[in-house]
Amino acid sequence: MPGRPWTRSQLLELRRLHDEGKTARQIGLALNRTVFAIRTRCRDLGLRWFVAVTVEERAQIEELHAAGVRDIDIASQLHRAVDTVRKVLGIHLAVKKPWTVAETRRLYRLRREGKTYPEIGKLMGRSPHACVMRYVNFEKIRKKREADRKRRARA
Repeated sequence: MPGRPWTRSQLLELRRLHDEGKTARQIGLALNRTVFAIRTRCRDLGLRWFVAVTVEERAQIEELHAAGVRDIDIASQLHRAVDTVRKVLGIHLAVKKPWTVAETRRLYRLRREGKTYPEIGKLMGRSPHACVMRYVNFEKIRKKREADRKRRARA
């Protein structure tokens, strides 16, 4: 049986308190909600609970990052979750930059020139994975459109 509906201001406050590192119990007291309600809503919003990071670990993470070590490698070295390291560094990866038509054309041109995805990613300011996924997904769309055109031409 669902409880009280969440207001927009409560959801914003939940996110703020979660980002501050408050526990589910502390957030529940602040929002007059049960711990179960807080944990459930956080799960629904994709918010994760992190293990506390000591001051020494935080300094080590920041030092390694300043030295140019990638967040994934820092997590591996310190035996931590990548999300925990990213939270300490304030890195939020949820924002995705949409592809423009010009960028897609450039991606295709660079692939025809024989560039690798890591090279293309650096040139375009995108991750190699983003370039691969755009190329593969756009190829699927292109092939489907081509098949539709042929089918309509025969009809």
